[in-house]
Amino acid sequence: MPFPVEKFCGTWKAGGHSDNFSRFWEGLGIPAEMVQKMREATFRLNASLSGDKFTFMYEIWGKQHEATFILGVEGEEGDPLVGGKRRVMTDGEHECCGFFKRC
Repeated sequence: MPFPVEKFCGTWKAGGHSDNFSRFWEGLGIPAEMVQKMREATFRLNASLSGDKFTFMYEIWGKQHEATFILGVEGEEGDPLVGGKRRVMTDGEHECCGFFKRC
């Protein structure tokens, strides 16, 4: 099955589908006010695919971000919400990107 790039394009927001969404982020040291901003923030995401190289670009809180991955290969992604990097693997099979869901 071809990789469905269109599934990643569009407007996204924090999922908040977990009962412990706020406690999780606050446990990482994120102030409650920032957690609320995360819940309310939306962002546009555009994606492209060249071979097995998946790139997505998005803007959140006035800053442009871009990430590129090789499909099915674990890599690192910068996290603009909390800073730092995290290990990720993109497979294109899910309607959700981490803690985010389509609006």
